[in-house]
Amino acid sequence: MRLMQSTTYLLQRRTFRLFTTIKPKRSKNTTYNLSRRENSGSSESINTKAKQLGTSQVVFPFISDIDKVSQTDETLRLIFDDEDFWNYFTSRSRTLAALEYSTSLSARKFTGLFRNPELATPQGFHLEAEKALRRVKLLVNRITNANTEKELRKVVKNMDRLSDTLCSVIDTAEFIRSSHPDPKFAQAANWAYGYLCSYMNSLNTNTELYQVLKRVLSTPSITSQFSSEEFQVANTFFHDFEKSGIHLPSSDREQFVHLSDKIITLGRQFTQILLQKRINRINVDVSLLEGLHPGLNKDTKGNITSLSTKAWEAQMILKSVKDEGVRKKMYIAANSATKEQIILLEDLLKTRAELAKLVGMESYSHAFLIDKMVKNPEHVQTFLRTLSDHHRPKALADLRLLQEAKQLYTESETLPTVYAWDRYFYAERIKFSSLTQPVTSISPYFSVGSVIQGLSRLFSRLYGISFEPAEIMPGEVWHDDVRKLEVIDEQEGKVGTIYCDLFSRNGKLQNAAHYTVRCSRRVDDDDGVGDIPSGVDITEMGELSNSDHGVKVNGRAGRYQLPVIVLTCDFMKPKGRQYPSLLNWVEVETLFHEMGHAMHCKFNCLLFIEI
Repeated sequence: MRLMQSTTYLLQRRTFRLFTTIKPKRSKNTTYNLSRRENSGSSESINTKAKQLGTSQVVFPFISDIDKVSQTDETLRLIFDDEDFWNYFTSRSRTLAALEYSTSLSARKFTGLFRNPELATPQGFHLEAEKALRRVKLLVNRITNANTEKELRKVVKNMDRLSDTLCSVIDTAEFIRSSHPDPKFAQAANWAYGYLCSYMNSLNTNTELYQVLKRVLSTPSITSQFSSEEFQVANTFFHDFEKSGIHLPSSDREQFVHLSDKIITLGRQFTQILLQKRINRINVDVSLLEGLHPGLNKDTKGNITSLSTKAWEAQMILKSVKDEGVRKKMYIAANSATKEQIILLEDLLKTRAELAKLVGMESYSHAFLIDKMVKNPEHVQTFLRTLSDHHRPKALADLRLLQEAKQLYTESETLPTVYAWDRYFYAERIKFSSLTQPVTSISPYFSVGSVIQGLSRLFSRLYGISFEPAEIMPGEVWHDDVRKLEVIDEQEGKVGTIYCDLFSRNGKLQNAAHYTVRCSRRVDDDDGVGDIPSGVDITEMGELSNSDHGVKVNGRAGRYQLPVIVLTCDFMKPKGRQYPSLLNWVEVETLFHEMGHAMHCKFNCLLFIEI
């Protein structure tokens, strides 16, 4: 999220870094037995395992003088795969929590979400939003009144600070409003998100800010002092102003803000009801459930069984139930939408189209893609058609296999039509039939912990970056399933943090995603004192948000705010030592994909958040 980027467009930050260091590391593979779900190389008790790793390795800060790299590597796998080990690993945090809750409320110290003390309670989002807004208004005043060359030279830096001040709250709120299981936290985050996004939209059409930036960019004595990064950031802000209709009449700029706010509201409302279905359960005659997965929860009364249409249950029915009518009924129900969802979606699309028309664009997709690599929707269509043409022969061959499998199963004289509700069922038949060679499951090789461990080894070899398990303090995360990883650069030290919320639970969004909670930027040269106008009593203004103090990074001048990323997936939760979460190939690809986004944000300690 950035200052001069309308929240309507939701553009993603981009960070890049090249690495040449190749760092060898010993490799050890762990496989699991599917029938017993046991770690073939880890039959020891949890206490034995902890002793082997060393107590200092299990309990923060994980310092060990003996083969620290190997121990960290194994701990990385175990905190995801072995729930008993995870409980042992977090025992210190639970002890601290018990001590805190044994003290009086006045003496109690709360960590707060992402270690922000203000976010220990839902009310913290209101406080953080107000503090951020007070600081931002000071920055707007400072920028628009910049007249000396010294102050004009700081305009781009101050705009970046302004953007970071807003986005540090907005980005955190965006994640928490959709992921926190406590409705009070979700509602408070939702309010903060809308409140600050609305103000950000008004800044996108602020002509005073635009004119100051335009003056800076047209003054050679200033731009000649810009680094390449600073010049890039300045131009990004400038183009974002123009995308937001800065040249429009005042009434149209007000309409731009109104439509942008409406799009945020509609999008928020749609997200809140995303998991709703028009049909939550289907009723089926017991006699039609031949082949039903034995582990599926069902409610049977007499001859009628009630089945949930939630994603996992629906997929199991589509894979296993032999009766096509039942599969069809489940497919339609599982993909049903409520009337409210359809009305909201149509209203959102109409409002987007109205906004695009207001700024002179042919469509919303033209407005959204104009500063993306692909540039316009015509290029998107060309790419998709090319991709489709390339894959069509293979897709038709796969479809033929499904048709032949259905023909064999139904004893049809001709090749039958394969419907959407047939795909999973006959794909399973093909996998385990004589139509192709028997397929050996890859899942025993790909537990969640093994994949995270493998990604750390891969990044170490490619980029000199690895993951280390980190302690989670009481109140720091939104659910006990969340794991925390520190990202360590072999040259620079710690360069960021990843919170991994990878396991399924009731009420959690089922799609995989990554969220940038905080971006990287240099903070020691912020000059926050200069935001306060002379003669103003700061004690009368209310509390202001302040920059992160930052950390020293090896080999770099200054201090840096380090990035914080959240990854969410919907994998099966491990159950004790013997039942880790094993991934199929699509899930492995999903985890690689989302971790790629995280690494995209982490590869460098940047001077500005807008790079």
